This record gives sequence, C-alpha cells and structure tokens, in this order.
Amino acid sequence: MKTSYQETWQQLLPRLSREWRRLGGPEKTELGTRLRRIAELQRQMHQLFLAAGGLQACADCRGGCCGSGTHHLTLANLLALLDSEQAFPHPDFNQSCPWLSVDGCRLEPGCRPFNCVTFVCHLVEEFWSPEQVASFYRLEKALRVEYQWLARRCAGGSLQGVLLVARRLGPVSLLSPLRSKP
Repeated sequence: MKTSYQETWQQLLPRLSREWRRLGGPEKTELGTRLRRIAELQRQMHQLFLAAGGLQACADCRGGCCGSGTHHLTLANLLALLDSEQAFPHPDFNQSCPWLSVDGCRLEPGCRPFNCVTFVCHLVEEFWSPEQVASFYRLEKALRVEYQWLARRCAGGSLQGVLLVARRLGPVSLLSPLRSKP
C-alpha cells in the first residue's frame, strides 16, 4: 500500500530534525549560511510582490496559482525552518496546497518554496516599474544559484518536492553529501 502524504510528512519532519542535529559544525555552518541567504533573497522578492499589491491580487483570484502545491516544498524550505527554529505550520493535505489558508500562504516568505516565490502572475508584474522587474529577476537568478548549490551538495537537495524526494531516497539521509563528479 502506498504511503499517504500525511504519513510521509509525519515521518519526514522528525527524521530531518535528527539529521540536522547530527550534522557536523563546519558543514552545518555552511548550510546555515546558504539557507539564510535563500531566506533573505526570498524576503526581498516578497517585498517587491507586496509593493505591487500582490496580497490583494492573490486574494482577488483566491490563490489560483497555488494549486498543486503539495510537491513544491523542498529540502531547503524545511531546513530553513529547522535552522531558524521556527514552528512549522501543520499541513492540510486535503487542500490544493497544504500550506494555503483562506488568508493566503501560511509559510513565512523566507521559507516558501522556490516555485512559489519565483512565480509572479501578470496581475502583479504589470504594477512594477522596469527597475522593479529587473530587480525581481536579478534576485531570482541569485536565488536559483543557492538552490542549485544545495542540489549539488545534498542527496535530497533538488528543486523536486521533498515529499517525493523522501519517498525516492527511502532510508538514505536527505543531507548525505553527493559525490563530486570528475
């Protein structure tokens, strides 16, 4: 029988917490620095979103782009929460996105999935100046570099959703280092 997303989630969070606690000093320091960089870039992108009236645009369309969010959360997002020691909202896997509420996304902007912070619909982008558009895409490029670093470093670090990655890896540590290619 296939494991439900809820069961995968209930196993994943304690497992990753243990892996994070066991991580060595310099390795954890480097990962923490990268995670804080990701969070800062995402917060800057969110500020641009807010400046364009993004919250109202999303409320008006009721989060139409948030469908299928079950697979958007990545290892980087979970690690960012563990590194910052923030409480993680309980997912509702009966929703189109388990992190979506009637008030919008329940995840802090610095911990939201890459897909969610980098997608901006026309209702938002049309309110930006050319400089704001350029700034957003400059931030997106820098953010992609950070996520790609994690994907090259950790077995579970891809942009693929962490629920899928955890199932694929089975008992293999999500934080296990990948071998460098010659």
